[in-house]
Amino acid sequence: MRKFAFVTSLLFALTQGASSHGARVSTILTLDAATPTVNTLDLSLSAMGFPLGASATELSGTMNAEIEIDFATGVISSLNFTGGTMFGSEWSMAGVPTGNPTNPTETMTLVGAGTTATADTIPASSDVDGGNFDGTEHLIPLTGGTVSPVGVTLAGTDINGGGTGTLTATKNGDQYDLFFSMDIVDSETLDAGDLDITGTLVARGTVTAIPEPTGAFALMVVVGGVLVRRRR
Repeated sequence: MRKFAFVTSLLFALTQGASSHGARVSTILTLDAATPTVNTLDLSLSAMGFPLGASATELSGTMNAEIEIDFATGVISSLNFTGGTMFGSEWSMAGVPTGNPTNPTETMTLVGAGTTATADTIPASSDVDGGNFDGTEHLIPLTGGTVSPVGVTLAGTDINGGGTGTLTATKNGDQYDLFFSMDIVDSETLDAGDLDITGTLVARGTVTAIPEPTGAFALMVVVGGVLVRRRR
């Protein structure tokens, strides 16, 4: 009886310990359809504190992510963006001063087109605690696009995340539904002035809710076989 009690206690301890560890899985988060408050980046141009113009661009596409999730509870403990394919709609901003010293009232229309982007995490993995993470550890690197007529190339520009982001998993049958939200807070310098970029990214995805294999299960099988053999 003492041996059986010991085995039972050992199995319980191993099971409890295993359930507290997450499994690292890859998933794709798809951006929600853009609305005025979601997946739309507001663009505001200013020079020396004076507003010069405003516009907006709508985002679409996907982000590749690695997450660490406890399949028993749905608790997510880390997030790492590993890439993605996102697109920004064309935007325009009229009435922007050209800065022509011989004609101070001369203006131009800035046009941003062909914007593409991916997703990244700095450092390589960001902690998620209670469904929240540090948005400043994630960014949206632009991989293409131009702003005319000032001749600005957007590739190589990093758009920074900000604030406290959200990443949660909700059980739905044999899968977990993922919900992601993160603010964008960034400022870029153009020849025409400083361009402030703000908005909120929202995306969703799924992971299959497969129970994580544990050493306790394997030990249970072995011990069960031993107990059966000893009864013979």
